[in-house]
Amino acid sequence: MSEVVSSTADEMLEHLHARLDTHFSGMRDERALLEVAAPVFALEHELSAEDLDLLIATVRTAVSEGLGSRHRQWWLPFVVYAAEAGYDYVGDEYWRSFEQRTPAGALNTAP
Repeated sequence: MSEVVSSTADEMLEHLHARLDTHFSGMRDERALLEVAAPVFALEHELSAEDLDLLIATVRTAVSEGLGSRHRQWWLPFVVYAAEAGYDYVGDEYWRSFEQRTPAGALNTAP
């Protein structure tokens, strides 16, 4: 994704959303052909470590900038971010871990 490194958070969210949408839609379509359709999970994003780091940084930047309603159209990067946070937590402390890895005020931002 080096071609979009210098983009704004909004541009990156849009790019990441489009890329994830294409990926997840393809997986959904392939799995729909199975005898028993299988679900698609957000952790199946298949992003490289570098691209996942970029997604995490982009989501954190968007949240720190105020996470306005304009971000709602690019929701897939946020779903992947939350799924990755859930993959790392232990026990019953998901929200505490999520808040620690997300910029201050993220959970208190008005829609």
